[in-house]
Amino acid sequence: MIKTRSSIISNLNHLVESNLDREKGYKTAADAVDDERLKTAFINYARDSERYVKELHEIIKTLNGDADESGSISGTLFRGWMNIQSIVTGKEAKPILDECERGEDSAVLSYREALRSDLSDKIRDVIQRQYSSIKAAHDNIRNFRDNWKESS
Repeated sequence: MIKTRSSIISNLNHLVESNLDREKGYKTAADAVDDERLKTAFINYARDSERYVKELHEIIKTLNGDADESGSISGTLFRGWMNIQSIVTGKEAKPILDECERGEDSAVLSYREALRSDLSDKIRDVIQRQYSSIKAAHDNIRNFRDNWKESS
Protein backbone atom coordinates (compact mmCIF):
# COMPACT_ATOMS: atom_id res chain seq x y z
CA MET A 1 0.00 0.00 0.00
CA ILE A 2 2.82 2.44 0.80
CA LYS A 3 4.35 1.91 -2.64
CA THR A 4 0.94 2.45 -4.25
CA ARG A 5 0.24 5.59 -2.20
CA SER A 6 3.70 6.89 -3.00
CA SER A 7 3.20 6.14 -6.68
CA ILE A 8 -0.18 7.89 -6.71
CA ILE A 9 1.30 10.97 -5.01
CA SER A 10 4.13 11.00 -7.54
CA ASN A 11 1.66 10.80 -10.44
CA LEU A 12 -0.47 13.56 -8.96
CA ASN A 13 2.58 15.77 -8.46
CA HIS A 14 3.49 15.17 -12.10
CA LEU A 15 0.04 16.55 -13.01
CA VAL A 16 0.58 19.49 -10.64
CA GLU A 17 3.84 20.32 -12.46
CA SER A 18 2.12 20.01 -15.82
CA ASN A 19 -0.65 22.38 -14.75
CA LEU A 20 1.72 24.91 -13.21
CA ASP A 21 3.70 24.96 -16.47
CA ARG A 22 0.45 25.22 -18.42
CA GLU A 23 -0.78 28.10 -16.27
CA LYS A 24 2.48 30.03 -16.73
CA GLY A 25 2.50 29.34 -20.46
CA TYR A 26 -1.04 30.57 -20.97
CA LYS A 27 -0.50 33.69 -18.88
CA THR A 28 2.53 34.50 -21.01
CA ALA A 29 0.57 33.79 -24.20
CA ALA A 30 -2.38 35.95 -23.04
CA ASP A 31 -0.04 38.88 -22.45
CA ALA A 32 1.50 38.39 -25.88
CA VAL A 33 -1.56 38.43 -28.14
CA ASP A 34 -3.79 41.27 -29.24
CA ASP A 35 -6.71 39.13 -30.42
CA GLU A 36 -9.38 39.27 -27.71
CA ARG A 37 -10.76 35.78 -28.43
CA LEU A 38 -7.33 34.25 -27.95
CA LYS A 39 -6.56 36.39 -24.91
CA THR A 40 -9.83 35.30 -23.26
CA ALA A 41 -9.26 31.62 -24.08
CA PHE A 42 -5.68 31.74 -22.75
CA ILE A 43 -6.76 33.44 -19.52
CA ASN A 44 -9.52 30.86 -19.03
CA TYR A 45 -7.12 27.96 -19.60
CA ALA A 46 -4.64 29.46 -17.12
CA ARG A 47 -7.45 29.75 -14.56
CA ASP A 48 -8.50 26.16 -15.21
CA SER A 49 -4.98 24.97 -14.49
CA GLU A 50 -4.83 27.05 -11.33
CA ARG A 51 -8.05 25.35 -10.17
CA TYR A 52 -6.74 21.90 -11.14
CA VAL A 53 -3.59 22.47 -9.08
CA LYS A 54 -5.73 23.28 -6.03
CA GLU A 55 -7.82 20.14 -6.55
CA LEU A 56 -4.72 17.99 -6.96
CA HIS A 57 -3.12 19.53 -3.87
CA GLU A 58 -6.22 18.61 -1.86
CA ILE A 59 -6.05 15.01 -3.02
CA ILE A 60 -2.33 14.81 -2.24
CA LYS A 61 -3.04 16.26 1.19
CA THR A 62 -5.66 13.58 1.90
CA LEU A 63 -3.02 10.97 1.01
CA ASN A 64 -0.64 12.60 3.52
CA GLY A 65 1.73 13.55 0.72
CA ASP A 66 3.80 16.63 -0.04
CA ALA A 67 2.38 18.61 -2.94
CA ASP A 68 4.66 20.19 -5.51
CA GLU A 69 4.44 23.98 -5.38
CA SER A 70 6.32 24.90 -8.56
CA GLY A 71 6.37 23.82 -12.16
CA SER A 72 9.02 21.60 -13.63
CA ILE A 73 12.50 23.06 -13.88
CA SER A 74 13.53 20.83 -16.75
CA GLY A 75 12.31 17.87 -18.68
CA THR A 76 9.60 17.12 -21.16
CA LEU A 77 6.79 18.94 -19.39
CA PHE A 78 8.46 22.31 -19.53
CA ARG A 79 9.72 21.94 -23.09
CA GLY A 80 6.19 22.29 -24.37
CA TRP A 81 5.84 25.76 -22.92
CA MET A 82 9.33 27.22 -22.73
CA ASN A 83 9.46 28.35 -26.35
CA ILE A 84 6.52 30.67 -25.72
CA GLN A 85 8.93 33.07 -24.03
CA SER A 86 11.06 33.32 -27.17
CA ILE A 87 8.22 33.98 -29.62
CA VAL A 88 6.00 36.44 -27.78
CA THR A 89 7.92 39.52 -28.86
CA GLY A 90 6.41 39.43 -32.34
CA LYS A 91 2.80 39.28 -31.07
CA GLU A 92 1.96 37.00 -33.98
CA ALA A 93 -0.80 34.56 -33.07
CA LYS A 94 0.22 31.62 -35.25
CA PRO A 95 3.59 30.85 -33.62
CA ILE A 96 2.07 31.33 -30.16
CA LEU A 97 -0.74 28.91 -31.04
CA ASP A 98 1.84 26.40 -32.29
CA GLU A 99 3.64 26.55 -28.94
CA CYS A 100 0.39 26.36 -26.99
CA GLU A 101 -0.55 23.21 -28.88
CA ARG A 102 2.85 21.68 -28.10
CA GLY A 103 2.31 22.51 -24.44
CA GLU A 104 -1.16 20.97 -24.53
CA ASP A 105 0.31 17.84 -26.14
CA SER A 106 2.49 17.43 -23.04
CA ALA A 107 -0.43 18.02 -20.68
CA VAL A 108 -2.66 15.52 -22.50
CA LEU A 109 0.10 12.91 -22.41
CA SER A 110 0.65 13.45 -18.66
CA TYR A 111 -3.04 12.90 -17.98
CA ARG A 112 -3.23 9.80 -20.17
CA GLU A 113 -0.30 8.32 -18.27
CA ALA A 114 -1.91 9.13 -14.92
CA LEU A 115 -5.19 7.54 -15.98
CA ARG A 116 -3.37 4.29 -16.80
CA SER A 117 -2.15 4.04 -13.20
CA ASP A 118 -3.86 2.38 -10.25
CA LEU A 119 -6.22 5.02 -8.82
CA SER A 120 -9.24 4.97 -6.56
CA ASP A 121 -12.54 5.75 -8.28
CA LYS A 122 -12.75 9.13 -6.55
CA ILE A 123 -9.27 10.20 -7.69
CA ARG A 124 -9.83 8.75 -11.18
CA ASP A 125 -13.04 10.81 -11.52
CA VAL A 126 -11.16 14.04 -10.75
CA ILE A 127 -8.31 13.17 -13.12
CA GLN A 128 -10.74 12.12 -15.88
CA ARG A 129 -12.72 15.37 -15.55
CA GLN A 130 -9.53 17.45 -15.71
CA TYR A 131 -8.25 15.38 -18.64
CA SER A 132 -11.48 15.91 -20.58
CA SER A 133 -11.22 19.66 -20.10
CA ILE A 134 -7.55 19.77 -21.08
CA LYS A 135 -8.20 17.59 -24.13
CA ALA A 136 -11.00 19.96 -25.19
CA ALA A 137 -8.64 22.93 -24.72
CA HIS A 138 -6.02 21.14 -26.83
CA ASP A 139 -8.54 20.61 -29.61
CA ASN A 140 -9.71 24.22 -29.37
CA ILE A 141 -6.14 25.52 -29.62
CA ARG A 142 -5.55 23.28 -32.65
CA ASN A 143 -8.73 24.67 -34.26
CA PHE A 144 -7.64 28.25 -33.57
CA ARG A 145 -4.25 27.45 -35.11
CA ASP A 146 -5.78 25.79 -38.17
CA ASN A 147 -8.12 28.72 -38.72
CA TRP A 148 -5.19 31.10 -38.49
CA LYS A 149 -3.49 29.23 -41.33
CA GLU A 150 -6.57 29.72 -43.49
CA SER A 151 -6.88 33.43 -42.76
CA SER A 152 -3.20 34.19 -43.40
